[in-house]
Amino acid sequence: MPSNPAADSRPCGSDEDCLVYARPHFRREGANLHFFLSSRIYRRLNEAEAAIWDALGAGPATIGELHDRAAVKEIAEDGLVEIVAPVAANDRRRILVVEPHCDDAALSIGATMWKLREQVEFHLLTMASRSNYSTAFQMHRDYFNRSRITEMRTAEGELFMAHLGGTYHCAGLAEATLRYKDSDWDLDFFNAHEVAAAISNNRRAPSRVLQEWTATLREFLQDRSFAEIWLPLGAGTHSDHDLARAAGLRVVMDQPAATVRLYEDVPYGVHYQEHTTRILKLLDTHGASLSPCPEDVTDEFPTKLSLLKIFASQFKLGAIQPGVERASAADGGRKVERLWTLDALPSELPEDQLWIGAPDVQKAATSLQTFRTGASSETRVAIFAINASGRWADDLVLVTDLFPRAKFVVYAGPRVFAEFEEVANPAVDLNRLDGHPASWLKAALREVGTGHRIVIAGEAGSKVKALKAFWQIGRTLTVPAMDNLFQALASS
Repeated sequence: MPSNPAADSRPCGSDEDCLVYARPHFRREGANLHFFLSSRIYRRLNEAEAAIWDALGAGPATIGELHDRAAVKEIAEDGLVEIVAPVAANDRRRILVVEPHCDDAALSIGATMWKLREQVEFHLLTMASRSNYSTAFQMHRDYFNRSRITEMRTAEGELFMAHLGGTYHCAGLAEATLRYKDSDWDLDFFNAHEVAAAISNNRRAPSRVLQEWTATLREFLQDRSFAEIWLPLGAGTHSDHDLARAAGLRVVMDQPAATVRLYEDVPYGVHYQEHTTRILKLLDTHGASLSPCPEDVTDEFPTKLSLLKIFASQFKLGAIQPGVERASAADGGRKVERLWTLDALPSELPEDQLWIGAPDVQKAATSLQTFRTGASSETRVAIFAINASGRWADDLVLVTDLFPRAKFVVYAGPRVFAEFEEVANPAVDLNRLDGHPASWLKAALREVGTGHRIVIAGEAGSKVKALKAFWQIGRTLTVPAMDNLFQALASS
């Protein structure tokens, strides 16, 4: 029975038992199917195909129930449906895999899960399952409906787990984009806030959010038991990965029972190798005993790549494949997925140090000791927002505590201005710059006599150097991201 590419290496033993799922990325307009946001007709359904598509609208059906094998074959070969072979094994070990977003487990350990599916009953829990994120972000298309995108991503997770004979669970927490603003955005809002929302994704989540994630995971485990729990290592800049690792370790340290493994975040682990190494070293330093247990998935790797096509709301395989290939590379041309067994749990969690930005926070804290001299009496503070804050309302509270008598004069370029504009405060004088170098230099001249200046620099090293050339007096604190200052102030 020919099927979609994801099933080519795992054909059904009995066509009658195979389940057919409609892929959730197609929308129907009359007899025409369109892929996701595309206006191009992907396929024009004939009468038999349309009947099958309608039947699948009520949920998956066996090939036998759909009757017309030829029509199923046609739409399967065109990638409109997934054909899922049942996993017949009984008495499988129960393993819980915790992932930040729907697709992280498939990216990171999808081949391992496929390899073990007949021995393991996998349960997959997506923590940040409420989402507005899709490829519309890259395409700048007006598609930010939270319920629709959450529904689509949930269907992707369920379909992935159906192939593994497992169970999919959603924790119902908001992912980082919705923590920036939990509403149905429109394209105007996205265009104005794109940079700030991206910065917000990479800012360390507030402690109240970590507490919520921890409580949610603890409640999920309350009436369930698993032989093993697999957690993400949490490498990389995305705050949700940091949250998933931190919440997971908090819970298993409070309730030690199952064997705990950590898995490398793909593709982030290879992109941020220093962070991966630092996490492992810090856990070891604080009493953990970790045994590497890489899984050879050379034979299963082609199936993993095919399964990744399920997550079409998030990426095309061609875009993500190079990073996945690079992360899995091993000696002799083999493919591996990297896991570590926690033979002993850490005695404590150095959460501040485990966060990727810890080294930059230390630098900011050192500079802050000198910078805060005279802060309590300062009446004017200039903030040069070359980059976005990502959480300006929170930052303003902290800098106000640092400078309780000050007026804050904020200069922001066109790509980050909207974030500052949304926070109305009489203590802030907000100035929109046009983005040209001359406008920044004029602003710098205006603040020559100001006693304290903060520059949110991003990667604009040359621009910062040009600005600072005007400032021979006063104190200037330059941070790559406002989170460095935020965390330094919060810990001081």
